[in-house]
Amino acid sequence: MSLHSGNYGLMSCVSMADAVDLAGPLSEAQDCLGARAYDLAIADWRLPDGDGRVVADWAAALGGKALVTSGYLPHMPGGVALGHETAMKPLRLSDLVAAVEGLIGKVARGLVA
Repeated sequence: MSLHSGNYGLMSCVSMADAVDLAGPLSEAQDCLGARAYDLAIADWRLPDGDGRVVADWAAALGGKALVTSGYLPHMPGGVALGHETAMKPLRLSDLVAAVEGLIGKVARGLVA
């Protein structure tokens, strides 16, 4: 797992076989998604360098699922992420776990507390 600091929103990719990979800018998210298969991508909608729905679209095009999060969901055009699940921030851990389980099933013990 890698964590990169900076003024970027957070994008994470979840693989049922592994844990969670974290990416900062969109280019890093694209590199992650191009390097391996992920079951789920979680992206903030408003990223400093782009739109998190782009990450969701990349993940879906590669056969994964996506969750787009934001504190600004009411301002999203049409109020939707065009076929992707959304979650309003701030998220409680229990809500995040429920969203992940709803999208990809229960995560193996030890990967999510």
